[in-house]
Amino acid sequence: MNLLDFPPELLTLVFRNLDLQSLLRCTQVCRRMNSILEGSAFLQYRTKLVVTGKIDNPSCGLSLSARLKQLELYQDAWYHMRWSNVKLSYPVFNVPLWELVGGVLALYNRVQNAFRFVQLPSIPRGVPHREWQWDAFIEVGQGDFTIDPSADLLVIIERVLSDTEISRFKIRPLSLTTGKTHPKAQSSEIQIQLIENGPVWSYDFVAVFRNHLAILFAMELEKTELVILRWDTGKTVRHFERVMTYAVLTDTLIVVNCIGFENDEVSLDILDIYGKSYSRFLLPQPAQGYTFFDMQLISEGLGVMHSPELRNVPFTTSSEDRLLVINYSLKDAKEQILDYAFFVPISVLLGQHHRRQPWLEQDSIPWTEWGPSGTRAMPISFSVDWVYYIHGMKASVYEPTRKLFKIFDLSQMTIAYDLQKGTKPTTQYLTASTTIESVFAEPVSTCLPICWRTGTLPLEFVEAVMLTQDALLAVTGNDSDDDEMLHVYCV
Repeated sequence: MNLLDFPPELLTLVFRNLDLQSLLRCTQVCRRMNSILEGSAFLQYRTKLVVTGKIDNPSCGLSLSARLKQLELYQDAWYHMRWSNVKLSYPVFNVPLWELVGGVLALYNRVQNAFRFVQLPSIPRGVPHREWQWDAFIEVGQGDFTIDPSADLLVIIERVLSDTEISRFKIRPLSLTTGKTHPKAQSSEIQIQLIENGPVWSYDFVAVFRNHLAILFAMELEKTELVILRWDTGKTVRHFERVMTYAVLTDTLIVVNCIGFENDEVSLDILDIYGKSYSRFLLPQPAQGYTFFDMQLISEGLGVMHSPELRNVPFTTSSEDRLLVINYSLKDAKEQILDYAFFVPISVLLGQHHRRQPWLEQDSIPWTEWGPSGTRAMPISFSVDWVYYIHGMKASVYEPTRKLFKIFDLSQMTIAYDLQKGTKPTTQYLTASTTIESVFAEPVSTCLPICWRTGTLPLEFVEAVMLTQDALLAVTGNDSDDDEMLHVYCV
């Protein structure tokens, strides 16, 4: 009996067990197979979820055909940069502290001493526009904060004044919606103490990853301390010294760079916060006449789970793989700064890391072993202030000289699908190897496929753009900080 003799219902059940590559091959076998695949809402929805880097929300009550339609509308809106009629703008001249996580914009107004929160809307995904605010019970202006909407969490970090040589800090885990102590926190305050030997400690970068909180404290260039603690129990997990920049990889793994304090090889270290594993990845070294100037590691959080009020949103971006951007800055003999962005899928780093476990002491992983095929390096200068320009496997950047923005996409499944089905007219694809000469000790060739699209905004004096799942945010400002605004363009 021939496979094609089976009725369409049985063939559909067979196709449900195939991976995406096999499904794509089946569409090219014959007209009947292609017709069955094109006619099945389940197979179409599943295929487009994988291709677009999305995952289904099983609690959504919409039918498969309705979910498929919303996914197609969502992708079409992003492809054509077709923004919704919901236009949002927020002045930020009285906003020294802000966060943009999981589609929620949080603004702290120092004059009102209050927090304002905006859930960015999306018509295709069915995310409503929602705003709320509450007054802060302490002065936050000299502190810092971060949020995790999936956990209904806002964490405030503040310095406690002291006459001793010990810096004291208070960590307050609060509910994002009410401003009260978070119900999962065992204490309303968590204390951290650091010994001072000269300048006072300041906090540089704060991140929440599940039940953990990471705070990078800095005293001066050669004195930093990365503190990892549990925000729910208040227990300190680990201290790492001399960390220049870091990003979160998993629930227990972080990646750090310490090159600011070691005059040796430029590298990335993957560290287990519970001390179970370690890997060092070598990066291209500066050429003679060039010196290492700065590095910034930027990645998105671990992925936002569906909160109860968004249970009917049909799909969200998969956190199976995420993008890490390494902003690598060099200084030449004339003191000019040269910026390069290395785009790295986190799966590339984790794959190499896990293959080398469980050994704790091991040789560094040479750049040639992971970099050329697993990254894409380009001469790009991302904003050092407006750093939320990554979502999933995409990154956005604004080019002031050309007055346009670019959205880069390094989803390998998306690019492979386009190349097989036909490239999109307004998208540029780069699959060949490119080489950076002269500034590094050896020519740096990278070949990870990348594509991008460009667009313009009807705004003047754009400083930077930021990216979320449902919106592009543009920062504008003139000569004065009083003119600085955040403009939100939602799909």
